[in-house]
Amino acid sequence: MRVPMHIRTVGNAPGEELVESMNISQRGAYFATTLPLKVASHVEVRFKMPEEVFPGQTHEWTFTARVVHATPLGGFAKKFGVGVYFLYYSAH
Repeated sequence: MRVPMHIRTVGNAPGEELVESMNISQRGAYFATTLPLKVASHVEVRFKMPEEVFPGQTHEWTFTARVVHATPLGGFAKKFGVGVYFLYYSAH
């Protein structure tokens, strides 16, 4: 399932990007990004839960997540495939 998500770095190296999940579950997500995220760093992930998962949902969810892997993807775009583990969340 592909879900549009806002990714924001937490800490000393600010950065934000709109991405689309390539894989998402209750525990985490995988996406491609141009942000140079480091393993063990924390990111903020914001998105609206898909209608298929949470019918009638109108809230945006914000997750704090830990980067568990980041590998370069091929091509000229200088993108990384990043997997994150959701630590905690809030609904707005």
